Amino acid sequence: MPANLTIVVGDDDYLVDREARARYERDKKKAGEGVDAEIVDARLRAVADAEVIEQRIRSALTSLSLFGNAKVVWIRSLNWLELPKAQAGSESVATILEEHLVPLITQVDPEVRLTVSLCPVNRVRKELKTLKAEAGEYLDIPKMDGDDWIEFTQKALRDAGVKAGPGVAESLLEKVSGSTRVLLSESEKLGVYAGAEGKITVQDVQRLVPNYGEGEAFEVVDALLAADLEWTLDALDRFAFNSSSPRPLLGALNSRLRLLIQMRALADAGALKLTSNGVTERELVTAGTRYGPLYGSGGKSSLNPFTQNAWYLGTKVAPAAANFTLRELIDLQLDLTKVYGSGDEFTTFRAACVRVLANRSRR
Repeated sequence: MPANLTIVVGDDDYLVDREARARYERDKKKAGEGVDAEIVDARLRAVADAEVIEQRIRSALTSLSLFGNAKVVWIRSLNWLELPKAQAGSESVATILEEHLVPLITQVDPEVRLTVSLCPVNRVRKELKTLKAEAGEYLDIPKMDGDDWIEFTQKALRDAGVKAGPGVAESLLEKVSGSTRVLLSESEKLGVYAGAEGKITVQDVQRLVPNYGEGEAFEVVDALLAADLEWTLDALDRFAFNSSSPRPLLGALNSRLRLLIQMRALADAGALKLTSNGVTERELVTAGTRYGPLYGSGGKSSLNPFTQNAWYLGTKVAPAAANFTLRELIDLQLDLTKVYGSGDEFTTFRAACVRVLANRSRR
């Protein structure tokens, strides 16, 4: 296997690109001054581009420096292995990949330091297995899920010099809507803000990190359930500026309300003690042992609070449940049903928010 061949694959284009670039820069540094370095964009956007991209790659790998300088090449964003071979879109693309590109890459001249990044990628493709077997260095960045995201965020904060308090990683994840690029960027900004002490709280994240993508919908939900009328109306105005309908808000809010109603009912029954700081995991475990069997054995659902992440339930849902009575939560849920099919859905949604918060302020 060529020690000078590095393969980087994964499902997150930003992470794959970052790791591949790091290895490309590493190889350039090792090669020293006068290195002949080249990046070839291998992203296939149309079948007709396949032959052109192949020629660019061939030229980069076979045209060595006239002056004997070292050569470093990065074949960037090779997405030809994204689909099963039968669905590749064209037999000619599959032929070029299997009969030309893979041999070019795996038989690269020893004088060339080569990095190839592939994203997205179908890991069952024969061509990928060949590349993996021949690579001197092979890095596979798996798709993150659940606890992986938490660990990744915590590491990003540590790398930025941030001493994250309880719930900071989870709060930051909600803000960035699953974008690793934004997450890493905002972690660095939090590190600069924290300075030498490095301490960051959930409140700092809420105040300093903007909402990205679908995060705008969550801001409205968070503001409403924090019982803050001014914040709710401001967040709703921002959401309405970029959206034609409040229906995404209804989905997010109704999912949260289903949990809130149950948490409030459990508290009213004496099973939990709700405070502005939430509920401890110990209390949730105790309540789950007693009441969990009543929900049956189904999978994770907003209809069953005890199937939720304990941190999320205890620190995000429970404090909001402490802000309202059970009657207020049910009335809000009923008011939200009037939004569908109303003449002006944003006005109806706004009225429901004002009604519940205004009634609460007069208690």
